[in-house]
Amino acid sequence: MLNHWTTRHGALIGQRTEIVQVDLRSSALGAHRPVAVAILADAAATARALEDELVARGHHRVGRRTEACAREIAVGGVARASVRRRRDR
Repeated sequence: MLNHWTTRHGALIGQRTEIVQVDLRSSALGAHRPVAVAILADAAATARALEDELVARGHHRVGRRTEACAREIAVGGVARASVRRRRDR
């Protein structure tokens, strides 16, 4: 669910970001943020189907969670940077 808690009051979503939202409740789609694509479905099942299709097309998952990123998250570095950006506005 996209709301002010899950997006840190919008700080985790860039100005030009296009959002694809998957939810079982139609009323939740685009309720808190505008969405480019709204999909009425189970998010976990949709993610599994998307991953299966990507694998079938030869895509290999690289991911963004590198060891360095995991360490920064563990010590709160990402959160601190987000707070600094909001404070400096």
